[in-house]
Amino acid sequence: MPWFNPWFWLAGITFSLFTGIVAGSYPALYLSSFQPLKVLKGNLRAGRFAAVPRKVLVIVQFTVSVSLIIGTVVVFRQIQFAKNRPVGYNKGGLIEVRIDSPELFRRYAALRNDLRNSGAVVYMAESSGSVTAQDGGTTNFSWPGKNPDSHPLIMSNSVTHDYGRTIGWKLSRGRDFSRAFSTDTSAIILNESALKLTGIQKPLESFVRVNGKEFRIIGIVKDMIKENPFSPVNPSWRFGGRSLANALHRFRNPGHYFLPDCDARCPLVYERMA
Repeated sequence: MPWFNPWFWLAGITFSLFTGIVAGSYPALYLSSFQPLKVLKGNLRAGRFAAVPRKVLVIVQFTVSVSLIIGTVVVFRQIQFAKNRPVGYNKGGLIEVRIDSPELFRRYAALRNDLRNSGAVVYMAESSGSVTAQDGGTTNFSWPGKNPDSHPLIMSNSVTHDYGRTIGWKLSRGRDFSRAFSTDTSAIILNESALKLTGIQKPLESFVRVNGKEFRIIGIVKDMIKENPFSPVNPSWRFGGRSLANALHRFRNPGHYFLPDCDARCPLVYERMA
């Protein structure tokens, strides 16, 4: 809620005043039409259509009440859907660090080895985009049987071999990237939304072309929720036991020679998704 927005408070106060005036106008006008002398003598007789406004108001009140109840149920179910919707990866204990300096990029291998040897992390990988955000894509994506007049936007992300194991994504077909296959530099993994969009019947036997370069499909991963949990997942393609407290301590130690200011640069992924 925009608690600090003056327009929000102005609109709320205006709506409250309007509702109060409308709600109190009928009884005030109705009672002011009585003649005190006739009321005291008991000679008051309602007109033929005197009950019509009351019946209309009762119907309107009932309709509004039912609408509010239905709206509350719908909103509650939407919230529960977003909370229980599978995100497509394991966000628990997942730390994301933005590489925003050439020095850190050059020393990534040393940082990875240091953290792996210390036991602070289990897996570590690089990615061109955030786990929780869409960072770009391409319309220059073609596959066998594609309509030449169709140019859908396919989100893209360049990752290293250990990316899937690091975030814990879930493969529905095929295999993950592996250093055991030198040909994986020309391989891609699609998500289920991209597979549905392309309509490829045998994806693990198919090739696609991206920006003029041919890639072989080696796997299909389940859709991963990014940004808005209420929105459909965009089609996308990717190429390519320790204590969490111990890992955070090693990352966020001010004396760490790789990431001295990691307190502001190492958010937990599940905190971003909250």
